[in-house]
Amino acid sequence: MMQKAIRQGFIEISWLILSLGLTMLVARFLFGPTFLTSLDIQLYDTYLVVESWYILVPMFLLVTFMLYFVKEFRNSFRRTYLNWILIITGLALVISLIVLVSAFSQFSGGSLLSESGSDKTPALTQNPMAKMITNFFTAIQLLIISILLFISYRWGVQKRNSSY
Repeated sequence: MMQKAIRQGFIEISWLILSLGLTMLVARFLFGPTFLTSLDIQLYDTYLVVESWYILVPMFLLVTFMLYFVKEFRNSFRRTYLNWILIITGLALVISLIVLVSAFSQFSGGSLLSESGSDKTPALTQNPMAKMITNFFTAIQLLIISILLFISYRWGVQKRNSSY
């Protein structure tokens, strides 16, 4: 019994390492070879420099969540240990997206200043690209929460059916 638990733990660590490797490949493809130092994002006339872990952590959590969701969907959410990994990863993903939404909402909510006219007085502007990114992250959060509710429901149905 102990051998089986150790083997299952090793398999899940291997899946997590695979997920990390996939994240690094996708990040290198999207952001270039310097993605580990910082990420440069240009939104119209605004140039943002973001620490790479602000993007890499949610990306890793998203890849891990999708990988485990597909893996457990095939097994009908029967395995308790893997369902916990899936739920914890999903909640961590939602929390990390909240951090990203709060960072981008600073730019869409009117904290950017621009010069207006010849009197050089700053006027508050709204950045439409930052607003679009904020709305996209919010939609992803709602999707992840819906999937987590689906997982919890299916897991409960499996437990109820196995107790009969």
